[in-house]
Amino acid sequence: LSFDGVDDLVEVAHDPSLNVSEQFTIEFWIKTENPTQNWTRVLEKGSWDEYYIGFYGNRARMHGALRTDLGNGYSRMTIPLGPSYSVMQPDQWYHVAATYDINTQQAVIYVNGVLEVTKTAVASPRRLLGDLIIGAVKRPVGEDFYYEGHLDAVLDELRIWNIARTDVEITDLMFVELMGGEEGLVAYYPFDEGSGQVAHDMTGNSNHGRLGLTEEEDSADPTWVEITDRPLGPASLPAKQWVDYAADEGLDFAEALPEEFELHPNFPNPFNAGTTISFTVPMTREGAVEVTVNIYDLRGQLIKQLVRGTFESGTHTYKWDGSAEDGIVATSGVYFYRMVAGDYVETRRMLMLK
Repeated sequence: LSFDGVDDLVEVAHDPSLNVSEQFTIEFWIKTENPTQNWTRVLEKGSWDEYYIGFYGNRARMHGALRTDLGNGYSRMTIPLGPSYSVMQPDQWYHVAATYDINTQQAVIYVNGVLEVTKTAVASPRRLLGDLIIGAVKRPVGEDFYYEGHLDAVLDELRIWNIARTDVEITDLMFVELMGGEEGLVAYYPFDEGSGQVAHDMTGNSNHGRLGLTEEEDSADPTWVEITDRPLGPASLPAKQWVDYAADEGLDFAEALPEEFELHPNFPNPFNAGTTISFTVPMTREGAVEVTVNIYDLRGQLIKQLVRGTFESGTHTYKWDGSAEDGIVATSGVYFYRMVAGDYVETRRMLMLK
């Protein structure tokens, strides 16, 4: 399937078999004219919820992330899958595989069957109900949002397993069309239909994908293409291009850039001498984001404007000493603090005790 880089996607309805939380292997062949995709998704299961694989910034490398459960209803997105060392070249086919095993707590990314990066991931993805989206991102806010640069690529032989396969197992089958009944295979898309609105899952789970946004043809449909140049064996794989992490602008690969706004619970709560309030700003196309955090009493009256400014992606922390705008310390009672950042609005409750 060829994705046009504008609005194309394939959507697979949620099914429990796709919640490959504790062990998985996700693999596919990909070729693109523009490997500097700037965080573009190849696939994402459950928007912000479970796992994704995509391009790492605009560095022509692959990575993946897991949404891990921290308890008490909180979670975070971490990047234990890559990023890869090898750099993708334009118009070259690459085989990408990502594996995770909760038993060993190891997350691994392979390119062309070769292990590139292994990292420790202590918690597996949450099991939520989002659909599998191929070629785009679909946010749960009533409309579709596509990543900058989108995909602009050809995908082939997408496979999802509920087991962590070894490098030998990956290499043995990466050039071979599957039957669909292989052990641990939960979804298999050879993308060889040639026409129609359905990308068929060849396993017994029947996790078929719909092209585009509707059951009928629309502008979001990827295009069926005949592939004649995909590598058929190791000798036809492209030569690797390597980049040292140390030369990559000093980024910390242990942590993912946040992908959603979040207003965190204040600490301590209840409090008397003061409390700490923190919030997270995601990576956005616009860069910095205007954020305000105000504190209100039970009657809804503004007590204090704690934060007003422009913030880059990351988590930012401020302390409220309990004083109002006039400098007088507020009385004991329940207060609310509200964060506003564009369309994002979140309010939390806190208790001051004197």
